Amino acid sequence: MPREVLIDDLAAGDCFDEHAGSLDTGTVLVADCTVAHGGEVIAVHSVAEVFHDFFPGDEALTAEADARCGPAVGEAAAGAGLGDAALRYSYYFPTERDWDAGSRLVQCNLVGGSGGSLTGSLTAGTLSAW
Repeated sequence: MPREVLIDDLAAGDCFDEHAGSLDTGTVLVADCTVAHGGEVIAVHSVAEVFHDFFPGDEALTAEADARCGPAVGEAAAGAGLGDAALRYSYYFPTERDWDAGSRLVQCNLVGGSGGSLTGSLTAGTLSAW
């Protein structure tokens, strides 16, 4: 049975599937990277040094996540020999409620194209479908 974890507990290389309440609960289901799954964490960045104590708002967090995650996924793809592959990324960043509870992490995720699934792991060099 899949294990539900807090998004903040995800680390680079973790594969996951979202569930219906993922964004409301701040949780995802850890997945086996060798079978079809929805995403893989490529990098985790702290934004505490950028925004300090005050919640910066979704727009500022989106801009920071885009600035960090596009390059992180591109570098990981190039490192795996997939530099020209049409890989898609997404990210998680803290909601205001999460920020108030101390979350300052942005997770950069590789996701399947057009709502599809991934098979394998980009970070492990075994990605075979995207």
